[in-house]
Amino acid sequence: MTVQGDLAFSVSDLAQMRFAVSPMWEAGTSFRLLRSGSAHPVHRRWAEQVRPRVAAAGLDRGWLAELVPPSGYVPDFLNPAPAGSAPTLAEELDRILAAPVSRIRQDLDRLRREQGSLGPRARSLYAAGSWPRPSAGYARTWTG
Repeated sequence: MTVQGDLAFSVSDLAQMRFAVSPMWEAGTSFRLLRSGSAHPVHRRWAEQVRPRVAAAGLDRGWLAELVPPSGYVPDFLNPAPAGSAPTLAEELDRILAAPVSRIRQDLDRLRREQGSLGPRARSLYAAGSWPRPSAGYARTWTG
């Protein structure tokens, strides 16, 4: 059985399209895979090695655990449109920290609707409208 379909893009749609590598997209999808408890055979060995390290570092109870659910919607502000074809993790984290309050709250409203509630960090972020200021070198937490 073959299913065919057409995709239609406006000029505005095409102007917003990006083909880029995104460290945050990779982090989010990887975290989601680790939380699922299962993995395709291609990823199984990696997941078995990394899952205990994520737990030991407390990342399974941190920001990503609240903002990246096991399935469904992930707030769009976590995946900002890349500024170039190969942004660094630090550049993407800076863009996330600079997300407009309206974008953060809009995305968290949708996350709340789809997940039923927000965790304490996400509620705090919503109330404050901005991220807690990170310490210098915050990206090194991710990149070693």
